[in-house]
Amino acid sequence: MEKHGSSCSEERGWHLVTDPDARSGQINVLESENLRLNREVEEKRELIEHWIRKRPLSQSAGVFTPSKQEGSLRRFLTTTLAGDDATNDVREMNKKLQRMLEETLSKNIILQRVSLLLLRHEPLLYRLG
Repeated sequence: MEKHGSSCSEERGWHLVTDPDARSGQINVLESENLRLNREVEEKRELIEHWIRKRPLSQSAGVFTPSKQEGSLRRFLTTTLAGDDATNDVREMNKKLQRMLEETLSKNIILQRVSLLLLRHEPLLYRLG
């Protein structure tokens, strides 16, 4: 959709690059951002695993045996935590995880849109260059 000679991508601040080195630079930026996001997701996964491991097993909730298959993370957490604190901790952790997931998804969507834009206009850039 064009408006006064500028495309939608230009309105958003994204401009086509005619210089192959600049396009390569943009691709490098996208790749480094993708790598950073992957590292961030890995760090968050490790943090969650550490948090789950460090919580002591609850004596009042019964004995947890590793061979028993639990259906979800929530059931696992509620069996390892005790009382009302357990419910509050699980809710708080779920909220934090949801926020992290939403942030990661929105960053991935932005990166995907930019990469699709670059891929769509790549033949045009070769003709111009």
